[in-house]
Amino acid sequence: MANSFSILMPYYMDLEPAKSLLRQIDSLYGTRVTAVVIVDDGSPDAGLEPTALTGLKFPVHIVRLKRNVGHQMALSAGLAYLFKHDMQDRVVVMDSDGEDMPEHIEELLKETGKGAQVVVARRSQRSEGVRFSIGYRVYKFLFWLLTGLTIDFGNFCVLEKAAVKRLVNYAETGIHFPATVIKTGLKLTRVSVPRGRRTDGRSHLGFSGLVMHGMNAIKVFSSRALSRTIIFATGLVIALTGTIITAGFIKFMGFASPGWLTSIIGFSIATILQTLVLLMVMLMALDNRTFSPFGPHGDYGVLIDDILRVEPEQTARQAAR
Repeated sequence: MANSFSILMPYYMDLEPAKSLLRQIDSLYGTRVTAVVIVDDGSPDAGLEPTALTGLKFPVHIVRLKRNVGHQMALSAGLAYLFKHDMQDRVVVMDSDGEDMPEHIEELLKETGKGAQVVVARRSQRSEGVRFSIGYRVYKFLFWLLTGLTIDFGNFCVLEKAAVKRLVNYAETGIHFPATVIKTGLKLTRVSVPRGRRTDGRSHLGFSGLVMHGMNAIKVFSSRALSRTIIFATGLVIALTGTIITAGFIKFMGFASPGWLTSIIGFSIATILQTLVLLMVMLMALDNRTFSPFGPHGDYGVLIDDILRVEPEQTARQAAR
């Protein structure tokens, strides 16, 4: 169908929110959904079972990974799965915890016919706590400072088929999906929608997880970030060297008080050394990248434990028992 779409949903121990979300999707879109691919990121328990999927009008593919590899890597594996099985005419990417509200899918889909290859949800309002919100703003500012780019969206989006094909060819998808979307150069449209609240339980992404998520976004643009850092560090070293020369001239002319020149030189040298150390740390941190091995020809199957395919007629039979 022209208005049909599939859904990709990374999952980790969000049983009740995921069940509620699937029921909402079924109620709103029914047979318009060609398939829902749920990538279970190595949940030790509370995994989705076929019995939790009774009565749905669309098939569900549960791709279970052997171990927890992280939300972004699980998403990358899901994209590779969709690509391999040619299920990506239009793909809605959303989280399984209920914070991406299914009623907003239609708003995103409306923009796909206007030339956009990726339609992303930009949050008009957020529901997290104060500490998380402040951390998120800091993350966005640092990303802009180090890359010169703006990142104002998460995973919730609609991908056209060409976008899926392009994204699975980028290894960076496995460490930070939104940053990779920017890097691909795909035509992007933003739609402002509010962020929902989890229907049950607490988020698995804490403050430390947000810090790591932000660092991974910068890793996607490591060359760009390093170039800007080197330019800044070079400018700072030149400025401080000029300060030392100027201070020496002032001292030579007899206009400086005792100890003033020593303080200026000591501060400048300490700042230069700290800048060089910081630059070296950034070089090592940004070069230590772990990208996704998945691509259209990549063997993402090495991480898969098993795959459960639940068809609508199966759920109907189970509901009748």
